[in-house]
Amino acid sequence: MDLGRRLGDYAAGGVTGVTIQLLRRIVLLFFIIVLIGTVAEPGAGPSPALAWLITLVSIAYGARIAWHRLTPRQGIRRYYLHEGGLIETGLLGHPQDTITWADVISVREMGMTDSFTRLELHRHGAAPFAVITLGRRRELQDAVLRRLSGRPAS
Repeated sequence: MDLGRRLGDYAAGGVTGVTIQLLRRIVLLFFIIVLIGTVAEPGAGPSPALAWLITLVSIAYGARIAWHRLTPRQGIRRYYLHEGGLIETGLLGHPQDTITWADVISVREMGMTDSFTRLELHRHGAAPFAVITLGRRRELQDAVLRRLSGRPAS
C-alpha cells in the first residue's frame, strides 16, 4: 500500500513501555532513599547493598540509552507518518498495522498523563488504530490531528 511521502517517524509506546518506565522510576526513587539513608547515617561505610543498587540503576539507565539508540535505526516499535496515512511497526521492525486517512471515521483521545498519551483512530470493520506514545510529548498526536483536519503535518 502506497501512502505517499514520509513526513516523519516517532517512537511507539505500549503497556510494556509504560510498565518499564514506572519500574525504572521506582528503582530510582528507592536508590535515592537508600543513598540519603546511607549518607545521613554517621560512621556507616559503603554497604554492599548500596553497591548493588548503584549497579542496578546503572544497568536500567544504560539499557534505556541503548534501546533509544537502537530502535530508530532498526525501525523497532515506530510510527511512520505519511501523506496518506500512518504505519505502525512491531518489535521486529515490520509493519504491524496501517491506516489511511480516508479510513478514519472518528478520533478519541484518552490516557493523557505524565506516563503516556493515547489517540484512537476508529475505522469501519476493523479494530481502532491506537497511537500510544510515552511521556508528555504529543508531537505525533498533534501531527495526526493536523493531517486529519486537512492542514499540513509540518
